[in-house]
Amino acid sequence: MAHSSEDVNSDAMRSNAAEELRLTVISGSKLPRISAVHKHSRAFVVLRILDRIWSTDISERSKDPRWENEFSL
Repeated sequence: MAHSSEDVNSDAMRSNAAEELRLTVISGSKLPRISAVHKHSRAFVVLRILDRIWSTDISERSKDPRWENEFSL
C-alpha cells in the first residue's frame, strides 16, 4: 500500500506529540488577599508531575496576575 507525503508527515507529527507536552500557564484571577500589609500578593504557580517540579516567575502584586510561562513536560 502506498503512502502519501501527507500520511508520513501526519504520522511523524503524532510520534513527536506523544513524546512532549507543552503547557502554558497564562494567568490567575480573583486571588484572595492573604496579607494584612499588602493589598495584593505576589503569586506564582508550581507544577508537580511525578518526580519533576516546574514553577512560574513570581508575578507583580495583583489579584489577577499574568505569567504566560511555557513549559515542556
